[in-house]
Amino acid sequence: MNLETEFSVTEERHKELCGLIEEKLHLLSDATPTLEMESDLDLIADSIVRKIVAKESDSRESAEKRSPQQKPVDRDYVSVDLDSLENSDVRSFGGEAVCLDMIRQLRLPDKLGEWGFNRKQRALAIGSIVSRLLKPGSERSSFNWLQNTSSLG
Repeated sequence: MNLETEFSVTEERHKELCGLIEEKLHLLSDATPTLEMESDLDLIADSIVRKIVAKESDSRESAEKRSPQQKPVDRDYVSVDLDSLENSDVRSFGGEAVCLDMIRQLRLPDKLGEWGFNRKQRALAIGSIVSRLLKPGSERSSFNWLQNTSSLG
């Protein structure tokens, strides 16, 4: 697979990039989305994962078109009483996603890293920024909101 003509990752970070790609491909099959801050390497890994998934999808579609015999699709349909559904541990998501996207566009995680913040400190700083944007209050109320209401917690 041709990744890019200008591959910006240094050779020393190739192993780390491969690990991130494997992790992201594994997370796709688990279907458990998370909202954590991404570095430049994470963004490159996301791009490569999208290319891999698209290539696999194209390969499957072309194999299905070549198959002379169509297999019947088994589908189980179940009726569900919508009034019987219950929610538990509901978290907010939209505002956090918008804030994190803007923070990534501003490359704030990289800047915090340049200023000496480790990964945990960056997560705490960004959590504090997002909580102050979406639910202004004291440090204690920000902590409680992040732990109990926000999908960042």
